[in-house]
Amino acid sequence: MAQTQETDISPETTATLDGGTYEILRNRLLKQGAELRTRLNLLNQSRKDIFGSVEQMLLATERMRGLLSEMEEMFEEDFRNSRLMEEGEYKRKPWWFRFGVRVARLTSPIQ
Repeated sequence: MAQTQETDISPETTATLDGGTYEILRNRLLKQGAELRTRLNLLNQSRKDIFGSVEQMLLATERMRGLLSEMEEMFEEDFRNSRLMEEGEYKRKPWWFRFGVRVARLTSPIQ
């Protein structure tokens, strides 16, 4: 006979998880950005060792910083405009809305 394991999740834990989603995503993005900077510095050091110490400026860096800040602003705006759905509200949505949500989840980079 198979035993089922029950997990008790308190409402406080659920609220913490829901409220912490933004912080989790933001921390992941900051961590990945720091890792990319570290890798870029290592690559730049290797380039200097091979080709000499001529400093190279990445022209796309400034454009990327602008793009990243725009993306961060859009992300924060989306969070300000979002809200938690009430229980059963999703089931009352039309089929095309639920279908669109499923497609969006499948194509999301963070799953």
